[in-house]
Amino acid sequence: AEKSTEKKKVEKKTKAVKRFCCTVCDFTAYYESRMKTHLLIHSEQKPFKCSQCGYACSVKGNLKQHMLSHTETKHFKCSDCDYTCKRKEHLSRHMLTHSQTKLFKCVECDYECNYKRNLDTHILTHSETRLFKCSECDYAGCPQCDYACNDKPSWEIHLLNHTNIKLYKCPECELY
Repeated sequence: AEKSTEKKKVEKKTKAVKRFCCTVCDFTAYYESRMKTHLLIHSEQKPFKCSQCGYACSVKGNLKQHMLSHTETKHFKCSDCDYTCKRKEHLSRHMLTHSQTKLFKCVECDYECNYKRNLDTHILTHSETRLFKCSECDYAGCPQCDYACNDKPSWEIHLLNHTNIKLYKCPECELY
């Protein structure tokens, strides 16, 4: 059976070595042109300005993506459910929720997930040492689940998950 063009692109990209490394952050790229575009985000100059709000950026493509936030039109729809969104990368991230294959696996237990940040948080549950401990009682972790973290703000935000208090509203679907 002949491989699809998309699959060939993915295989080619995974075999290639990212030769270009940003000197300001940990971004890496396969192509010099992509690195040049990336370096613009570190620039103080922001020539691309939104005509509807105060947003300004150094990369034209970022302004184009930003302009979608001013429209009600949702261009991307999930083929498995009713989810719709304005940005392709949001749909790609959403599609992981339907995947049976998990991208990240814990080496200590059978925990699997699709986001590295979730695995990083989970791994803390296996450690006897917590970087964040309550200054009052030396407790480390959530009293209602196995969540553990490295800093007090993350811990406080996590504790709100066990209440009906919602801090952030999704810009795509208006859910909290």
